[in-house]
Amino acid sequence: MSSLFQQVGKRIRFYRKARKLTQEQLAESIPIDQAHLVRIERGSVNITLETIEKISRALEIHPNLLFETEKSRYIDREDLEKIQILLFERSNEDIQRVHSILKEIFFIKESK
Repeated sequence: MSSLFQQVGKRIRFYRKARKLTQEQLAESIPIDQAHLVRIERGSVNITLETIEKISRALEIHPNLLFETEKSRYIDREDLEKIQILLFERSNEDIQRVHSILKEIFFIKESK
């Protein structure tokens, strides 16, 4: 299957895990067969717009997020995704605190 389907499948898996849902739980909420969801996450089947809409609604995300391209300028994409998962359901106040801390870290790093 095309790399687009694989990319969408990876994003579905990412947001499913961020919501702490199993494949079975997500499949039940849509509803689709769990085996079909497994194939979707692997990128081995053609996913319809209707299914994308159902998955997006179940994950409480905008469908556009499933089409984000990987910007591989990061050394380890997996580490970046771990950070995203930690921030995914945080309040704006928490995210602003983290942002301030990171700005301080990078400022200190740059001044050396």
